[in-house]
Amino acid sequence: MDYDYYHNLRLKSNATRRAGNVKVYNDPQTGEEIGICHLNGYLWISDEGIEPDVNSIDSIAGALMAMHHVNTGDGSIVSELEGIHTRCPVRFTGEFADTMGNELMAVSMLARVVGGNDDSLPCGILGATRSASVQPMSMLSASYNLPQMSWEATSDELKDKEVYPLFARVVVASSAIAEATYHHLSEN
Repeated sequence: MDYDYYHNLRLKSNATRRAGNVKVYNDPQTGEEIGICHLNGYLWISDEGIEPDVNSIDSIAGALMAMHHVNTGDGSIVSELEGIHTRCPVRFTGEFADTMGNELMAVSMLARVVGGNDDSLPCGILGATRSASVQPMSMLSASYNLPQMSWEATSDELKDKEVYPLFARVVVASSAIAEATYHHLSEN
């Protein structure tokens, strides 16, 4: 099944139950239960809605492609995903919002999502792009037991697992970048 199938299933059907942060649905085509993990992404896509940032558009495309590869078991880029859809009954969907680089807007957007009912809760948060946005968002998302992952937030403060217990990132902290730069420059 493609991404649209799971997206429409999530929007048009009622979940039968929750398993942690994943909503479980009855798949009308197979009659079997299927979990859907809906991710909300928050990125600085534009400045006040003008001139989209190509890197943010690339990030969204990459996230959607990763979801598609997991949902379909496509191992063409990450070989470990080959056939995963036959071993794992969870599928991914997502939506993305433009924070316009505004910390208050990012936190307000997330607050509206988590402040709704349990049916509107995503299973996780992607982004935001700036540490200044990620820090308050991560505290809020953790209070709802929602993990958050960023690929751009580099603040060293985000390493504090007591303050940011469910935060993860795929980029190193600023201090590690500075240390690597120092060693590289001092060796050359």
